Amino acid sequence: MDFTKLTIKAQEAVATAQELARRSGNPELYPEHLLLALLDQELPRELVPDADALRAQAETTLVQKPRIEGAQQQPGVSAAFSKVLDRAADEARKLREVVDAKNLAETLAYQTERSLKEHRDKLDESEASTIEGRVMELRQALEGDDLGEIRSKMDSLQESSHKLAEVLYAEAAQQAQASGGGDGEASADDEVVEEGEYEVVDEEAPTS
Repeated sequence: MDFTKLTIKAQEAVATAQELARRSGNPELYPEHLLLALLDQELPRELVPDADALRAQAETTLVQKPRIEGAQQQPGVSAAFSKVLDRAADEARKLREVVDAKNLAETLAYQTERSLKEHRDKLDESEASTIEGRVMELRQALEGDDLGEIRSKMDSLQESSHKLAEVLYAEAAQQAQASGGGDGEASADDEVVEEGEYEVVDEEAPTS
C-alpha cells in the first residue's frame, strides 16, 4: 500500500497508529491501532455515535495482541491492517468516480436545459417533452450515488437530444458562414488596380 496516495488526514492517522503500536510494543500495526488514531481526530458524531464503546473495544483487542517489551523498531504492517487500507483506497476511488460522474451529469443537465429553452421553437413538442423528461430522470438519479444509474440516465439524455444537437450545429454553421464574408466575390470597396503603359527612364543617359 502506497501511503502517499492517502489523504492528509489518513496519513496523519497512519502515523499516529504507528507511534501507538511502537509505544505499546506491538511488532505489527493492526486495524485497532488505526481505529484509535481516527477516534483521536474527533470524527463527527453522526459517523461515530458511540466513540467510547469503540475505543474500549479496540483497546481490549490490542491487549491480546503480541508485545515485545523494550522494542524500539518501527512496527511492521499486519495483513489485516493492509487489507483495511486497500479497502479504504478502493472505496475512495469509487467515491471519486461518483463525484466526477455527478459533476459531468450536472453540467450536461444544465447545458441541455439552457439549449432547450433557447431553441424549443425549432423542435417538435414531443421531442422537447422527451428531453425534459430525460433531464428530470437524470436529476433524480443525481440524488443517489448509484454510478451505473447516473451513467445510464446521461446516455439516455444524450440519445434523446440528438435533434437538439443538430439544431445547435446548424446554427453554429450559419454563424460561421456569416462571419466568413459571403461568397468571396469582390465588393465595391475592393481596391481596383488598373493596368497601363509605363516609360522606363534611364537616369544615367546623357542629356542634350
